[in-house]
Amino acid sequence: MTARSLNLLLLLPLLIMSACTSLLLPSEYVLTQERLSSKLAQKFSVSRETARGNFKVTLDAPELGFMAEQNRLSFAFHFSATTALRLGVDGRIALSSSLRYDEVQHAIYLQDVKVDALQVRQDMAGLVDRLRPQLTRMLSDHLKEKPLHRFEPEELRFKGMEIEIETVDVVSNGIRIKFKR
Repeated sequence: MTARSLNLLLLLPLLIMSACTSLLLPSEYVLTQERLSSKLAQKFSVSRETARGNFKVTLDAPELGFMAEQNRLSFAFHFSATTALRLGVDGRIALSSSLRYDEVQHAIYLQDVKVDALQVRQDMAGLVDRLRPQLTRMLSDHLKEKPLHRFEPEELRFKGMEIEIETVDVVSNGIRIKFKR
């Protein structure tokens, strides 16, 4: 047996182990509603004054939903706003967002935030047109600047191998993370 044959024979178990490890690597993982809702609850309640100082707004009680067909997340919040004239209004705001994975930050961010519904008491309906753009900007800025989920280094390792994320999609029970093979 030549030295080259012996080296190949010694490398064979390593190649087989490497192939088996990649076969054992999960192809996907789902971030559950429970885990995501917990992270979202940590970011709210939030109070901010709008850019023009017309409203002071507080958002709380976030609710998370999944719009798998549109590949978007849905959110609903209770809000209360006080105008510069000390007029108070409260209601619910519903919005949706698509997702973006940042490879450098190892984090999932929201993008393309859209207000889907804004509900207030009937006698305050005149404020909706003024509130909508302010709330949209505030929520969009707040939700975009902080990741919905940041992966810890150990979450991106499996049996000593680095795992790379290929895609991030919304499914009916959470966010599906597909790994590169």
